[in-house]
Amino acid sequence: MIYSVALVNRLSRVLPPKRPWLRPGTIIVSNGLVAACSASILCTTCISPPGGGYLSRPEGSTRTHDVDFNGFNMANSLDRLEGFIAEAPTSNPAISAWSVGMQIHHALLATIHISQSLADSTPGEKKQSFSVPRSLILLTGKIPRGRGKAPKRSLPNQDITTQDLDELLTRARTVLDAASQSDPACWWKHFAFGVMRRDTAIKFIHVHNRHHLSIIADLIDSP
Repeated sequence: MIYSVALVNRLSRVLPPKRPWLRPGTIIVSNGLVAACSASILCTTCISPPGGGYLSRPEGSTRTHDVDFNGFNMANSLDRLEGFIAEAPTSNPAISAWSVGMQIHHALLATIHISQSLADSTPGEKKQSFSVPRSLILLTGKIPRGRGKAPKRSLPNQDITTQDLDELLTRARTVLDAASQSDPACWWKHFAFGVMRRDTAIKFIHVHNRHHLSIIADLIDSP
């Protein structure tokens, strides 16, 4: 069922290109595509993938680290990542192949890359593309676990030190602040979700950081 998003994307490629109102994801559709889109949304947001889920927790976990609080924003997502640096060596292969330190390293590398790409882009050069999976992720604020593959540039180092993480955190704050002050028409392109303008890209950073904070909380609270 979770793969119904792929079905919708495949349908979008075979629909008449001169009739954008017939494409999946729009309000006006025909030939049963409403049902396909509805099924895609329901399956993606309500059904947890095997062995994981959006916020899967170890069996019997009594998580004490709440990362799904109201008012979550980029400033305190970086603050929360900083708060877990001391737990960098903590790991549990049953939950993730990455330790707490590696989760933080990856999140900071992604934050820096996206922020720097926004600042370096030419405003208005590219338009934001439409993506059903991205829209669902930004709508729910959650990323399925084990469904994506990090690009090489954001792969974490298993030997990362707490000093390295502190330095990266400082840099992440600096470049994110610069990106937040950039032109709203600045853009960044995700390898799977397409072009995002500044505000969408920064929201994606927020959702991505929360995703890894959730995994970190599970790693720390696991038996």
